[in-house]
Amino acid sequence: MKPKRCFATRRLVAFFCCTCLLFALLIGVRAGAEELSDLPLDMAKTIYLYNIENKIPIVEKNCDALIYPASTVKIMTGIVAIEHLAARLDEKVAILPEMLTSVVGQQTNWLTPGEYPTVRDLLYHAICGGYNDAIAIITHIVSGGEASFVSLMNERAKALGMTSTVYTNATGVHDPAMVTTARDVATLALTAYKVPLYMEISSAQSYETEGLSTKRDFANRNYLLSKLRSQRYYNKLCRGINAGFTVQAGECVVTVAQSGSLSYLSVVMGGMTDINGNNSSYSLTNKLISWAFKTFEYKEILKKSDIIAELPVEMSSDNESVLVVPESSMSFFLPKDAEVGKDIIIDYTLTVDSLTAPVTEGTSVGFISVIRGDEVLGTVNLVTKFSVAKSEWLYFLEWIRGITQSRVFIASVVSGIIITAAYIIIKSAHKASRSSKLGNYRW
Repeated sequence: MKPKRCFATRRLVAFFCCTCLLFALLIGVRAGAEELSDLPLDMAKTIYLYNIENKIPIVEKNCDALIYPASTVKIMTGIVAIEHLAARLDEKVAILPEMLTSVVGQQTNWLTPGEYPTVRDLLYHAICGGYNDAIAIITHIVSGGEASFVSLMNERAKALGMTSTVYTNATGVHDPAMVTTARDVATLALTAYKVPLYMEISSAQSYETEGLSTKRDFANRNYLLSKLRSQRYYNKLCRGINAGFTVQAGECVVTVAQSGSLSYLSVVMGGMTDINGNNSSYSLTNKLISWAFKTFEYKEILKKSDIIAELPVEMSSDNESVLVVPESSMSFFLPKDAEVGKDIIIDYTLTVDSLTAPVTEGTSVGFISVIRGDEVLGTVNLVTKFSVAKSEWLYFLEWIRGITQSRVFIASVVSGIIITAAYIIIKSAHKASRSSKLGNYRW
């Protein structure tokens, strides 16, 4: 009996261990499914996360509050510079003393009078490295100085609908009069995203300059893009756009993350760096990007092969009905956990009750809509899945039936019957008359 007790005890222990393991796994899965409410959104003053392909804001926090722009100003500086200088990239520029008199801020790469960088060198210094001395030189090349260049920046901002933005310099050095909003910065960043040269420059991990008195290499100022400055925040999904800091604005990070067929623009403004060197804007940017890619996807709601309905078909000896399918598949940008029937409603309408052969494949017979909440996500036609041939014999019988039921035919038959009856009556009367006459004659 002892061996049996031992065996039973082992089974109980094994069952208990398996149960505990399963419970632990379930807890782990639930914990891994991070909700938006779990993200530390208080790590920054303003946040804007936007899906580019579908033009949908995903996360918004204080997006219309006035804030100081810090180095995000350089996004506009880069756009205006490229618009004026893109055709002159290999042109060498002589640095003159007056070009550097307006340089302020500590972010410089010691460009000096008498050096001859190319326009390309200057753009990389300004956009990739964020160097203020390169920006000062660019403003002179484009418009003769910073004041007139800033006017171009404000005109561009107005044209883009950045109604809350005012620029007072081209570098982002703090000025109480220079303000923007996270929403305006997002508008600006989306414009930069459509400028290939800006994205190429702002996405470069580093740049090597050879047209100067001394060889100067520098890494991208954005820690998301280059491991040369720091590996703590590097994110291989990120491309461009700008990062910077002022005491008044805090840590500001703007970037685009791409994976598969989805792209997100992330704007995180007003972060901070703690005593341990942890930058909250970079940390939060990476958390937002990771959360977005884990949470959303293109979900196929309808396939072209899905059978939606069946319609009866007349005048065919091959098929009594035809299947109805969507004209095309339908996929939408949705949360991965969205369910058809719960979160997604499919509604369709047939515009005909039946069809008459011949039926051509792809014949439109209605429409189908995908609905989420109060929003119609999309609508496509419903069409026949295959062709249905007509039956010549059935068509002949139908032709006969049609003729026999026509008014002309009925009138003709009735007329024929009347005429025949009249003929018979007249003939009978005539025959009777003759018989009577003959009878009289014999008598």
